[in-house]
Amino acid sequence: MKCPKCGSEHISQERRIDGDATCWECFYIGKPKEFYRKTNFDVIVENPEVLAEGMVSSNNRMWEFRWHNIAVIRMKSREAAVAAAIEYLKQEAEQ
Repeated sequence: MKCPKCGSEHISQERRIDGDATCWECFYIGKPKEFYRKTNFDVIVENPEVLAEGMVSSNNRMWEFRWHNIAVIRMKSREAAVAAAIEYLKQEAEQ
């Protein structure tokens, strides 16, 4: 385990599972990197493909992608709506 601040490997850790780690070199105190886990939100927004899959929904037999409560894309098939949503999200990320 390395210190995130100075990169030293001289670290003491509390005996609890979620205990803080203290660097002996720079005295940085924080949770070890292994303690942090990805949340569901982190997994969903990781890339546009996963986000588009989650944001396309069915409404009156049409598949739509909503952005800020406005239906941006409406298609008859889910696959077409997801593909268009991915392109839309990539364009939004570039801006």
